[in-house]
Amino acid sequence: MALVRLELNTFCAALARVCREQVLAEKWLLAPSIRVGVQWLDAIARAGQPVLNVRVITPRQLAWSLAAPELSKQGLAILGRRRAEVLVSRLIAKAGAGSQSYLCALEPSPGLVRTLIQAISDLRLAGLAADDLADLSGRVFEVRDKGYELRELVSAYEAELERRGLADHARVLHLAIARLESDPPSQDTLVLAPEEVELKGLERTLWKRIPEPQRQRLPVDQKAGPETIQFRFLAPLSGRSGM
Repeated sequence: MALVRLELNTFCAALARVCREQVLAEKWLLAPSIRVGVQWLDAIARAGQPVLNVRVITPRQLAWSLAAPELSKQGLAILGRRRAEVLVSRLIAKAGAGSQSYLCALEPSPGLVRTLIQAISDLRLAGLAADDLADLSGRVFEVRDKGYELRELVSAYEAELERRGLADHARVLHLAIARLESDPPSQDTLVLAPEEVELKGLERTLWKRIPEPQRQRLPVDQKAGPETIQFRFLAPLSGRSGM
């Protein structure tokens, strides 16, 4: 029976070429999930190209791995989703205790909590802290109190993280960036990612900390949907950590 060779899309063909030309190099493949990354490798293997020394890992896992030594040194715990919801819910309730509070007029629903967590996360991932939001209310919000209370909420959030010894993802990214500055990837390590990745704020900073010859974006056929290869890139890798 004749061997049928599958035709690969642009991204998998580019990844297969790296696997063929850089057989011995340690290759870290950034994927939106382990499942999706394994599917990419399976497609390449079925097309006849061995995939040696390739490790699939999500960007978030990479960031945490890079930051792990400093997290341990400082005794910091990761702020998970549920813990974040509890923390922000308490901060909302405290802020809403004032009769003139804008938050007081809003229903303290799970949807509101998730919205505020996302807003805080976006600000912090952009590299902004509460002190950077001093004039936010006058430039962004029609209702000035919204901006003022968001700044106060971010400030209280930061204080709670410090008091409880917690690290949210923005803090993890800061630690990961510092790790790369002092401990860059080993020269025989390649960090691979689809070309169409969205890099913002701290994510972009972290990606650029990888020496240029060791980071490579692979071309894709077209702008992909969430079910294929589009994802928010968060972190590269340190090849000296033994991960």
